[in-house]
Amino acid sequence: MNEKQRFTILVIKKEPVMAELLYEMLSEHGYSVVVFEKQSEALDSLAADDTNYDLIITSDFLDRASSNGKNVLMGEDFIKQLLFIQQKTRLLVWGVHINQLKAQFSMNNRITLLDKSTKTPEDVLFWVEKIRKKMIESSVYQLIYLSKVVKKFEINDLTKILIASRKKNKELGITGAMLCQNGYFLQVLEGEKSVVDELFYDHIAKDERHCEVSVLEYKVINERKFQKWDMAFFYGDKENLSLFDFVNFDTHPLCRDFIKTLTQSQKDLLQISSTYSCNPN
Repeated sequence: MNEKQRFTILVIKKEPVMAELLYEMLSEHGYSVVVFEKQSEALDSLAADDTNYDLIITSDFLDRASSNGKNVLMGEDFIKQLLFIQQKTRLLVWGVHINQLKAQFSMNNRITLLDKSTKTPEDVLFWVEKIRKKMIESSVYQLIYLSKVVKKFEINDLTKILIASRKKNKELGITGAMLCQNGYFLQVLEGEKSVVDELFYDHIAKDERHCEVSVLEYKVINERKFQKWDMAFFYGDKENLSLFDFVNFDTHPLCRDFIKTLTQSQKDLLQISSTYSCNPN
């Protein structure tokens, strides 16, 4: 799955032709897209499903005939329901009655209003790309990698690495943890994507002091698991590497003291990484 496919966009457009056009355009640019033409179907789906959409594109739903004069409220209420159900999602309202919504929503930083009479589907795509870029820049990414030490490290060598890592990570806004055992490193890095990329691919992966560098996980996380640590560290050198295969960090004797310092969320994180074999063979 490429980076764009991780972004799921919900499109709610009452015109079938326009709904299909947006679906095809966004899909061609690599996004995952879900389309509804009816408000009720979209809301029912959102209420029944726990999917968190990254972006929502919707009509203003203000041009339908209404005998009781409440058509404006219908549009506002629908948008409010979307904001309530998807409480962190950015919303683009693309319609022909945008002026009627400005008083209510122009100051809401989660909403962008585009006038359909002057803004084209290409403008919608531009907005999507712009928001995606901002989300990437502001999101916290977590990278977990395993590597093999080229030569045996003494505790003094590891201490020097740890001191340098903590200093650099603090400057870069990186948090994480490092586990060293019998010539192998398992490290967690957390931070903004561009910073994590530069640190790992331009420096860590090219460091000649280790080899067989393998990325186990690289993903967006809701919050840092090691937010209080520039680099938590645990070192052990007495056990056989075979004991380190498919480690359960709650029960492995090597990690007993390390586990005492972890929060529950940090323990959960290490259990995730333990689903991978630490034996490169």
